[in-house]
Amino acid sequence: MANITTPENPGFPEVYLIEENDDVLGGEGGTANRQAKEIVERTAFLKKAIEKLIADLGGDLNSATAVISSLAQKANLASPVFTGTPIVPSKSTAASSSHPTHIATEAQVAFKANIASPNFSGTPTIDSNPIAAVSLASGVYETNYPVGSYILIIGSSASNGVVTRNQSISPGIGSGNPPMGYTLTGTEALTGTWRSCGISAISNGITLARRVA
Repeated sequence: MANITTPENPGFPEVYLIEENDDVLGGEGGTANRQAKEIVERTAFLKKAIEKLIADLGGDLNSATAVISSLAQKANLASPVFTGTPIVPSKSTAASSSHPTHIATEAQVAFKANIASPNFSGTPTIDSNPIAAVSLASGVYETNYPVGSYILIIGSSASNGVVTRNQSISPGIGSGNPPMGYTLTGTEALTGTWRSCGISAISNGITLARRVA
């Protein structure tokens, strides 16, 4: 008794439908064996494909199953939907932030003021951290900020009546005990070169300033 031979290089052939007028013949080329031969070839093709996949994943079936299960939990490259708290790599300059690697949504960013000509609403306040801005509670004011730092100038005044964007200014600590904040003509000047980032009415305005050098 002979068996159906598995091809050495199997393909994936169509499975023949036996017609009503076909002669039902056995043997190697017989019509009665044609469907079985095609199914054997298809099975051999699938078997080789699965064996190659398992080999590519380390050769262990259990490990391959675990990898496939893990891949199913990954986000798509196109328009991924994240859950939990996604994080991204951060620069060292963000290390002091309370959430330096969190991703901000477009809606969250929309609530931030522009760097150029920012428009503040409500009651802007100065950070209570003396390294970042000033400490109003203790009356201690920082005078030497790193280049790139921002401060708020309160009650600004200038000879031309307005503070214009990118104007060179010389902010300092205001008068009073404790001091009222930073002003354009303070009693103790801040170190470095400063420029205005926005436009403000000087009588009682608040101007955002940045140290550029």
